[in-house]
Amino acid sequence: MISNYFRDQHGQSRSEEKKREIAVSAVLEVIKAAAPNSSIHHSIDALKNEVSDAADAIQSALEKGVSK
Repeated sequence: MISNYFRDQHGQSRSEEKKREIAVSAVLEVIKAAAPNSSIHHSIDALKNEVSDAADAIQSALEKGVSK
């Protein structure tokens, strides 16, 4: 789901904007996968309220893994 987060397929560093796009895409994939098991209303609420927080969490976890 999250491939080439830090570097593209050619080894070039990703911009912060591209990293954010990748993290948000990952969150949307998780929501999409969970949607059949929850109400559509809950999925829409998640999009409105939780995508940014979830993307922040993904990026934080990925960055933390690099700083070790």
